[in-house]
Amino acid sequence: MQGTFGRKSLTPQKGSYTVNQTTNLATTAEFSIPRGTATLHASFPLSLQKERIASMAMQQQTQDLSRRETGGLIGSDKVEGTTVYNLNGDKIGSIERVMIDKLSGKVAYAVMSFGGFLGLGSDYYPVPWSLLKYNEQLGGYEVNITESQLKSAPKFRKDEPWAYGSRDREAQLYTYYNVTPYW
Repeated sequence: MQGTFGRKSLTPQKGSYTVNQTTNLATTAEFSIPRGTATLHASFPLSLQKERIASMAMQQQTQDLSRRETGGLIGSDKVEGTTVYNLNGDKIGSIERVMIDKLSGKVAYAVMSFGGFLGLGSDYYPVPWSLLKYNEQLGGYEVNITESQLKSAPKFRKDEPWAYGSRDREAQLYTYYNVTPYW
């Protein structure tokens, strides 16, 4: 839901109306916007005004989703839940969380769940981010990890913290997968 006032583009968050009971027309519409309130004076049938607001809300939601992904970037909240495939294109799990190093800003690893695949359902598996490659055709990430690697891979229970918590544990993870650490 977006309106333009002057040269500024404003996004109303919620609105209220003053309705003329005789004509059933909305004569004043008041919207809360991020930095204040805008009052519009107009005469529109109330049903038309409600439709326009619903349409503008849907448009805002679409814009919010599109802002979470650009040509080469993707929002972390959009990565979470993304399907992970093996090299044969078979779905093997999904990304539960992306762990980012606070100081460097680099992605350390993805925490994956396998939803019962290979009997790996109830634990979380950290996988070095460098092993995941985005496949546009699949709309998800591919990983070259064998079944035997996964069965003996480092993992933690659902009731344990997401973060490994120590550089030593992260080093063990990277050593296990034989990849260069991100740091």
